[in-house]
Amino acid sequence: MDTYGIENYGERLQFAYTLRGIPKLYALSNRVGVTESALSRWFRSEPISMANFAKLCVALNVNADWLLFGRGHYTLPVTHEIPHRRLLADAIERMADTDVRNLAKFLDEVIAPAP
Repeated sequence: MDTYGIENYGERLQFAYTLRGIPKLYALSNRVGVTESALSRWFRSEPISMANFAKLCVALNVNADWLLFGRGHYTLPVTHEIPHRRLLADAIERMADTDVRNLAKFLDEVIAPAP
């Protein structure tokens, strides 16, 4: 279990996807150059090629060591960072694991398109 209380790379992938505010799975699949079904499989921690894993890390701006093993901080340093982004990341760092998961669920509901 990593410092965010996340068990496996699929859950960490979902966490990063949610934090990045990508509105639809299609948008991420388009960025990475894979199908939505491939992303869905990876969200379940199914096998992924190193090439696609690297593309995901770049598309989501996440630390590969964190995404795969749960070690270290989830995000990579951003050179042209928006000031509020760092404040939000720091706030999330200080939150309890359950609060982070609840926030992620809330964001999923807010960002998800209405049926």
